[in-house]
Amino acid sequence: MELANLSANLRSPDEAVDRHPVTVDPSTSLAEAIALMRRAIDPCPLPNSPALPDSNETVKASISCVLVVDENQLVGLLSSQDMLNLAASEYGWQGMKVAEAMTRNLIVLQESEFTDITTAFKLFCQYSIDCLPIVDERGQPVGIVSEKRIRPAMYSWIEALHQEVAKLQEQCELLEGNCELEKVSDRQNAENAMRQSEARYLAIVEDQTELICRYLPDGKITFVNQAYCRYFGVQPEDLLGKCFISLLPSADREIFQQQYTSVSPDNPIFTSEHRVILPSGEIRWQQWIDRAIFDDSGQIVEYQAAGRDVTDRKQAEIALQQLNAELERRVQQRTQWYEMAVSAGKVGVWDWNLETDEIYIAPSLKALLGYQDAEIPNRMENWASHVHPDDRVAVAEAVNAYLEGLTEIYEVEHRMVRKDGSTCWILGRGSAIRSASGKALRLTGTDTDITDRKLTEEKLQNSEAELVALFNAMTDIVLVFDASGRYLKIAPTAPELLYKPAPEVLGKTLAEIFPEAEANFALGHIHQTLASRQTHRVEYRMEIGCKLFWFDATISPLEFERVMWVARDITARKHAEAALQKSEEKFRNLFDDAPIALGLASVRDYRTIKVNEAHRQMLGYSDSELATMTFTELTHPEDLQADDVEQVKQLVCGNISRFQKEKRLIKKNGELMWANLTVTLIRDREGIPLYSMGAIEDISYRKRAEMEFQQLKERLQFLLAYNPAVIFTAAPTGDFCTTYISDNVKAIVGYEPQELLADSKFWSSRIHPEDRQQFLVNFSDLSEGKNCICEYRFLHRDGIYRWLRTELKLLVDSRGIPIEIIGYAAEITNSKYAEISLQQQFERERLVEAIARRVRQSLQLEEILNTTVAELQQVLLADRVLVYQILPKSGGRVIAEAVAEGCSQLVDRCFGEEVFPPESYQLYLQGRISAISELDSPSITPCVMEFMKEIQVRAKLVVPIIQHSQLWGLLIAHQCDRPRQWQEWEMNLFQQLVNQLAIAIQQSLLYQQLQAELSDRKQAESNLKNSLKEKEILLKEIHHRVKNNLCVVASLLELQSNTVADPQLGKMFEESQNRIYSMALIHEKLYRSTNLAQINLGEYLEDLVSNLFHSYNISNNRIQLQVLAEPIFLNLETATPCGLIANELVSNTLKHAFPDGTSGTVSVECYQTGDGEINLLVKDNGIGFPQNLDFRKTNSMGFQVVCTLTEQLEGSIELSRQTGTAFYLKFNELNYSQRF
Repeated sequence: MELANLSANLRSPDEAVDRHPVTVDPSTSLAEAIALMRRAIDPCPLPNSPALPDSNETVKASISCVLVVDENQLVGLLSSQDMLNLAASEYGWQGMKVAEAMTRNLIVLQESEFTDITTAFKLFCQYSIDCLPIVDERGQPVGIVSEKRIRPAMYSWIEALHQEVAKLQEQCELLEGNCELEKVSDRQNAENAMRQSEARYLAIVEDQTELICRYLPDGKITFVNQAYCRYFGVQPEDLLGKCFISLLPSADREIFQQQYTSVSPDNPIFTSEHRVILPSGEIRWQQWIDRAIFDDSGQIVEYQAAGRDVTDRKQAEIALQQLNAELERRVQQRTQWYEMAVSAGKVGVWDWNLETDEIYIAPSLKALLGYQDAEIPNRMENWASHVHPDDRVAVAEAVNAYLEGLTEIYEVEHRMVRKDGSTCWILGRGSAIRSASGKALRLTGTDTDITDRKLTEEKLQNSEAELVALFNAMTDIVLVFDASGRYLKIAPTAPELLYKPAPEVLGKTLAEIFPEAEANFALGHIHQTLASRQTHRVEYRMEIGCKLFWFDATISPLEFERVMWVARDITARKHAEAALQKSEEKFRNLFDDAPIALGLASVRDYRTIKVNEAHRQMLGYSDSELATMTFTELTHPEDLQADDVEQVKQLVCGNISRFQKEKRLIKKNGELMWANLTVTLIRDREGIPLYSMGAIEDISYRKRAEMEFQQLKERLQFLLAYNPAVIFTAAPTGDFCTTYISDNVKAIVGYEPQELLADSKFWSSRIHPEDRQQFLVNFSDLSEGKNCICEYRFLHRDGIYRWLRTELKLLVDSRGIPIEIIGYAAEITNSKYAEISLQQQFERERLVEAIARRVRQSLQLEEILNTTVAELQQVLLADRVLVYQILPKSGGRVIAEAVAEGCSQLVDRCFGEEVFPPESYQLYLQGRISAISELDSPSITPCVMEFMKEIQVRAKLVVPIIQHSQLWGLLIAHQCDRPRQWQEWEMNLFQQLVNQLAIAIQQSLLYQQLQAELSDRKQAESNLKNSLKEKEILLKEIHHRVKNNLCVVASLLELQSNTVADPQLGKMFEESQNRIYSMALIHEKLYRSTNLAQINLGEYLEDLVSNLFHSYNISNNRIQLQVLAEPIFLNLETATPCGLIANELVSNTLKHAFPDGTSGTVSVECYQTGDGEINLLVKDNGIGFPQNLDFRKTNSMGFQVVCTLTEQLEGSIELSRQTGTAFYLKFNELNYSQRF
C-alpha cells in the first residue's frame, strides 16, 4: 500500500461528527443538565441537524459534555470537568443554572475546515480537551466531535503507518540484496519513500501528546515517545528494556493481565484503564488502546499502545456518580413526597374529554375544596363554576392557548372557592392527547394546592424587600475585579467612599485609576487570592477628597478568575484603636495610682508580676518579695480551696468573666487580714490571655461586723422566743397574709403558728367586729417612714376577747417599692382595763378641773352652767343633763340643759310643787342623791313616775345644789332610751361638780355686789386721768419755756461776742453758745416727744452734731460726717451730760483735727450692749491728738467739762491715737427715783 493512500483509510469527518448532541438552554437548571449528561433525551435538537431515521428522539448513553445554545448561537459548554469543579467548591450547586457553571471560552472548529480527523486530533492534543464543537460559517452549532470517538481511527491509522514502514524496510533490504538487478531509479524512489514514511511516522509519533510505546509479550518496553518520557519524568534509556508491569499498582496488574486473554488475530485491539505509579509516588489514572502484532504463525511478537492521562476525567466521573446518586436520592425522596402529598389531599388528577366535555376529577381533588365525591358532577361546567370569578378568564385563555399550540405546556395558577366560602390557590398542569392530525382529544393533568406556597412566596417577597432594603442600607464598598484588576461590578452601597464615581471607573483597570503603588498593592492581593483560592483580609488607607480613610477589605475568589472586594470604612475604629492605646496608657497610670490594691499574676505559674503602691502598703511586701511568691503563699492555710486554680483555668478558657473570693491574707508582719479578692482576666487584642488581675479589698471591718451581726442574730432569736410580744411579718399588698410569726404566739393568744400561716384571714377574722375595720384601714394606710399603732380586741382560743396592741412598719427597697410589713402584737388586757379606769378618772378630773377653771375665769353663771351640762352630757353619754333652780315661792325652772339628738328640750320650763313636793326638798337639803335605774322601781312615788313618763325618761340621777344651807337647785341626768345602772364614779362626779357649781353660784352673787363698787371706781379713775393730762400739758409748757430761755441766753452771748474785739474771747462766747444750744436741744426733744421722761439719744446726737457742723461752717465736701446711733432712750439726768460731752468732743475735732483746710471724716457712733452699758465713740482721721498731751490734765475748759461730766455719769472715757483721734465713752443710765 502506498503512503499517499493511507489517509484514505481514515474515517470520514462526517462520520466522526455527532449531529445530534445534547443541548440545553443557559437558564436550564444544573440538576436537569446533569441528568441529561447521565442519560437523557435530547430536549433541543440543532436546527440544521438531519433527522434520525428511526425516531424523533435521540437517546444517548452517558456523555461527557452538553452544548449550551441560546437563540441558535453556541454560548458555552458544560463538561464533566465543570461538574468536578463544582463538586469541589463550597457553593451549593443544587440551585444553580447552567449559565453559572458552563465554560464560556470555547475552542471550536469551522465545519469547512474539518477536512480530516487529524485536524480535530491535533486540537485535542494541543488544548487537552475532550470535546470539540463544530460550527458553521454563521457560528451556529452543527455537531460535536469527541476525542473518544476519533481515537480508535487515529490509532488504527498510526498502526497502518507503522506496518507500512515495516514493509518499506523489508523492501529496502531486498533492494540492497538485488541492487544489481533493479534499476537505480526504482531503488532511489523506494529509499526516498521509506525515508519520507519514517520521517512522517516519527514526526507524528513525537508530536503527539498521547503516550505511545511498544513492548514485548513479556512486558519489556522497546519504544517510547517523548510524551511518555515527559509524563514519567525520565529519559528513554531509563525505560527501554524494562517491564512496564512494575509501574502498575498490584491491585491493577491482575485486571491488566486478563485483557491479554481476549486478544486474537481477528480481535487484536483491546482498551484498558488502570492506575500507574509515578516516580514521585503519585498515583494517576491512564487509558490505553493496545494492539497485538502477530507473525505468520499467529504468535504475538509485539504490542503497540497509545495512552493518555484520564485522572481528571476519572475524578469527574466519580463526582458525576456522586451527583447522580444524589439526584437519584432526591428523585426518590420527591417521589415519596409526591405520594405523601397525594395521600394527604394536597394534589389530585383530572382527565377532561374534550369531545364529550366530561371530566374525571379525583376524589382527593374534590376534597381539596371540602366536597364529597358525589357533590360535584363530572361535567366541566360544574367544575369550572368553582373557579374564582376573577380567575376564570385567565384559566380559559391558558387552556385555549395550549390547545391551539401557542404554548408547549398547559400550566396556570388560579384560585378556587372552597365549600366554606374560603379561597385556595391551585397550580393546574396538563398535557393533551392528540390525533394523527394534531387535534387535541383529551386533556389530562393535575391540580395541586399551592396555598401554603403562595403565602410563603408572599413572605419571601417581603423578605426579599427587606434584604434589598438591607443591601441598600449597607455602608460597605462591594467591588468585583477580574484577574487584571478591571472593575466589573460596583455595588451602589457607599458611593462617597469610592476613589472616583462608579461610571468613571467601571470597565477600567486599577492601573488606569490609581497611582502605581496603590494599583500594585491592590493587584497583588487580587493575584494572591486567585492563586490560593482562599479569602484574604487586608487593611489599608486611602486619601479620598483630601481626607484620609482606613478600610478593612475582604477579598474572596469567584468563578472565572474573578474576585469580590468588600471594603468597610474602619476610620472610626482606627481612631478608636488609637484612643484605646491612650486608654491602655491611662490604664497603666490608673493601675499604679489606684487607691485599691491591684496585682497582676501570670496565668501559667500564678506568680505575681506587678502590684501597685496600694498593694504594697496593704500587705507590706516589696516587688522583689512578691515576684518569688504565689497567691497561695499569701493565703491563710485554712482558706486555701481546691477550686482556686480551677476557677483561674475557667477564667482563661472564657467560661466565666470573673470570680470573687473572701480569704484571710497574711501580711508581712504576720497579721491576718480579711480580704475580698476579685479576679478578672486581661487579654491582648487577639483575645489571648496575658495575665490575671486581682483587686484586693480590705473587709476586716466588715467581717467583724458580720460576727457582731451573728451575735446580734442569736440574741434576736432568743428575744423572739422569750419576748412577751408576738413578732410577725405580712405581705404589703392584697389580703396582707402573714408570712412569719414567732413561736410565742401560742402563749399569748392560744393558737399554733401553723394555723395563722395556713389561713391568710385567720388573724383578721378573730378581731372584734367593732375593731376589725379600723385594723384593716391601718394596714392599707401604712406608708414609708410612718409607723402605725393600733389597739383592738382579739378572740383568744378560750373564747374570751383580749386586748392587743400592734405596731406596724412598712419596709421598702431602694426604689420605694414595698417589701413587707413588720410588726409586733402584745397583750394589754390588764393595762387596757386600767387605762379605761384611768381614762374615766381622767375625764372626771378633767371635767371638774374645766368647771373649776371656768368658775375661776368667768363670773357669768349662765355660761358656767351651760358648759357644765354640755361637758357632763358628753362624759356620761346621757340623753339629757340639766340644772333645775328652786324658785323662792314655789316650784322651779330649768335654767341650763344639754340634750342628745332626738330628745325634747326642757330649758326655761317651770314646774309646780307636784313635781317637787316639800318632803323631797328636805331630803335633798340633807344631801340625798337620787339614782333611779328603772322606771318601774318600787322606790319611785306615783307622781314622780307619772312625770318621768310624761317627759319620756327611763332612768335619772339627781344631786342637790346647796348654797348657804339652802337648797338652791338640782343637777339632773336623764336616760330616755333605756334603763341605766348609775355607777358610783358617776355619782361622785356629780357630787364634785355640784360643789364647783356652789362655788360658782357664790362667786356670781359676789360679782353682782362688786358691779356697783366698780362703777364708782371707774368714775374716780376718769377724774384722775383728766387731772394727769392737765399736768402733762403744764410740764411740756415748762420744757418749752426753758428751751426758749436757753435760746435767748445763747442769742445774748452771740450779740455780746460780736462786740468783743479779742478773737479768743469770741471763741469762748461761741463755745458757751454751743453748750447752751446742746442743753436747749434736750428740752426741745422732750416737749416734742410723747414721753416727757425720756429722750431718744440717737436722734438727739444726729441733730446736735449737724448743728455743730452748721455752727462751724463746715462744708460736707471737705469733712464728711458719719453718725451711727441706735435709738436709745435716756432720762433727762443722763442725756444732758452725755450731750454736753458729745458737743465738746465734736467741737474739739472740728477745731483741731483738720487744720489748713484739710479734708477728712468725723464719725459719731452710739450703741447699747446686752448688759445695758452705753458706748459713745467720737473719732476722726485727722492729724491726731498730740502725743505729749494728757487730756485729763490739760487746762482746756472743754476737756475739763468732759472729764467732770464723765464722773457725773459714773462712766469712763479713753483716748486712742492709732488712726487720727478716737474717744471711747462708756456709761450706764443714771436712776433718779425722786424728781420733785
